[in-house]
Amino acid sequence: MTPDEGHRPERLLLRAATTLLSEQTRQDAASFNLFTVLRSGSDEVNLHSRFLHALLDHRTEGRRKNLEAFLNLKCLELREGTTINSEKATVHREKRDIDLLVADEKFALVIENKIHAGDQRKQLHRYYYDPELKSLRRHVIYLTLDGHEPTAESQGDVPDKHLSCVSYADLIPWLQTCHDMAVDEPPLRSAITQYRKLIDQLTGGALGGAQMHELKGIIRNTGSLVLVRNMERAANELVVDIVA
Repeated sequence: MTPDEGHRPERLLLRAATTLLSEQTRQDAASFNLFTVLRSGSDEVNLHSRFLHALLDHRTEGRRKNLEAFLNLKCLELREGTTINSEKATVHREKRDIDLLVADEKFALVIENKIHAGDQRKQLHRYYYDPELKSLRRHVIYLTLDGHEPTAESQGDVPDKHLSCVSYADLIPWLQTCHDMAVDEPPLRSAITQYRKLIDQLTGGALGGAQMHELKGIIRNTGSLVLVRNMERAANELVVDIVA
């Protein structure tokens, strides 16, 4: 390798990124996380849906405050006038194959949870038009790591106005609210803190502020933005290859 080759933007970027990731790995090794001890961090059904169900159904001082806060999230894009009675609502997990279902006597919120799994044909269509929900107003939340849209085959005839694409990063403010409200429940606060760290890792938010600032500076100074975009696309395709 010539001296010039050693200073090519891609080599400088790779070297800097490797150093930052090594530091992050050392930090992660010192941080115990019960979720990743008991389950794979990407386990949609037995980790994420189960924990989100527990939070949504939890009562603080006799009220479902976590559910109330969730329903107020702007990212859900619930239409004006659409409300769920948080006290009378039922919160189901894996009911009729729906990951999470929040419903009262008038409205149903269908939550489809995706980490790395692909869409099934007519999946959201099937949930939206479920015979048990046909008498209710419905809204579908498509929850993924990056907030991408479902495939046309999965959405089927679900109206766009009744579908919201939400990322796990969008849930961070809600998790913080749940944490703050659990002031008298130390075990719950600890669990939410560990779960939030897991979400940071899955969504790429695990780097600290100083590390992220340094990495952004390297990308800018080496003119490597196109290279980074290509690496991101390659990483996404690799995840699909692994899951397939």
